[in-house]
Amino acid sequence: MRRLEELISRRGAWWEPVGVIVLCVCLFGCVPRDAHAQEAPPASDAYATDGFDVDGSTAFAPEIQAYLDALYEIQVFLRAHQVGRWQALADCESGGDWSIVSRSGRYRGGLQMTLTFWRTYGGPEFASSPELAEPWQQAEIADRHVAAVGNYRAWPACSRRLGLR
Repeated sequence: MRRLEELISRRGAWWEPVGVIVLCVCLFGCVPRDAHAQEAPPASDAYATDGFDVDGSTAFAPEIQAYLDALYEIQVFLRAHQVGRWQALADCESGGDWSIVSRSGRYRGGLQMTLTFWRTYGGPEFASSPELAEPWQQAEIADRHVAAVGNYRAWPACSRRLGLR
């Protein structure tokens, strides 16, 4: 786990799309459980012979489901790590409240982004406004900004206080 944390801290936000790509490959390469069966399952089996669960959802082979579960856990870990890097800045900017809106209505979310900032870096793919987005989504937009401009100057006072330049 320590090695994974080191890789993430060096690699940054691109790890999440990698997980999504692997998940897509698994989904397109997955075979429903009944496709592996040599004969039709008994009538009492929870899976129908057409490869779908009784409720109509696709039933994946146990090995594939284990991979999907592991990918989900990795994605949760990556998102938590991504938010963790921004939590100190959010604590400074908004008291750590990721759903706050400033009195003027100009600054929104935990990182106090403007709507222009939010839209510029693709925020609407997550939510119409930062305060409506999950913390990891706000962190993703902030990561995109820092990747594009190479600094934290969008948060002048707090980035200076935290030594982020």
